[in-house]
Amino acid sequence: MKLKALFILGLTLLVCPGCVMAVVAVARAMKPKEPDPIVKALDANNDGVIDATEMANAPAALKALDRNNDGKISGDELKAAHRK
Repeated sequence: MKLKALFILGLTLLVCPGCVMAVVAVARAMKPKEPDPIVKALDANNDGVIDATEMANAPAALKALDRNNDGKISGDELKAAHRK
């Protein structure tokens, strides 16, 4: 995938050296995505899998995202967790 993206980038620069927007688009496509804050909170061992133990601990992990302890996880609380 990266090789294909680099090939496209090189071809674009050869054909259109001033195409900065194409370079930016390819660079963004290659940047790894951050995991969802809820998945990140549940995946305690950071192996990319939510196993049975992590599922059992899900209530505690989700409560940790509820910063103001109102029993809800708001968009602001998710954004704060995403910035960590």
